Amino acid sequence: MVTLAYLAGGTVLIKLRQRRTGRYVYMPVSAFLLPVYLGVALQLVFYGLSFIWVAAALGLTSLYISLQSELTFRDPLTNLYNRSFLLHYLHNQKKKVPLAGILLDVNSFKAINDTLGHQEGDRILQAVARMLQEAATDKTVAAVRYGGDEFVVLLMDDDPAQTQLFCQRLDRCLEQYNQTAGAANPISLAAGMARIELGTGDTELFFQEMDRKMYEDKAAFYQRTQKDDARAGERH
Repeated sequence: MVTLAYLAGGTVLIKLRQRRTGRYVYMPVSAFLLPVYLGVALQLVFYGLSFIWVAAALGLTSLYISLQSELTFRDPLTNLYNRSFLLHYLHNQKKKVPLAGILLDVNSFKAINDTLGHQEGDRILQAVARMLQEAATDKTVAAVRYGGDEFVVLLMDDDPAQTQLFCQRLDRCLEQYNQTAGAANPISLAAGMARIELGTGDTELFFQEMDRKMYEDKAAFYQRTQKDDARAGERH
């Protein structure tokens, strides 16, 4: 009964989180529970024989294999999910799930690498990854390193206020970083947002929309930078 109570409690917690984040994020835990459930059922049918510990061993083995597989979905530098996970998640979601996607790009990142070196660039990417994790809310599905200095954040879109809350939290994280650890080399992010309903939406158009809006934001950033530089030159 104690074993069943633990299993039931774990299952409820997983289901609650899966409703918010999608089934793939918690797949390894489910892989552990299924063999143990089977062992409990067999032990009830064949009373007197112990199947639970054998089932637990199979569950742990399954969990280990699943975790090893999950490593292929992780970016080694930032420990965020990678592009493979993002594509796998979007293409294999069968339910109609509304999502908001935000594509983020570090402004002037090439200049940072060229002037400060790639180690400093890596440090900034890791800092951005930490900020995305700190800004995450209950509606955040995943933060992904899409490639290079680009990141994608997926959020449940049934409550647009949660998307706004995430952006506000990220802005505060950026402000705090620039005032402390990043004071010498402050950073900013260009962002582009799009929405999609998984199971029915066109993922290619989804990425194109995020990309277009992000580059519009980036172009506006460079225009502001050029104007600020021109004003500074005039004052000198």
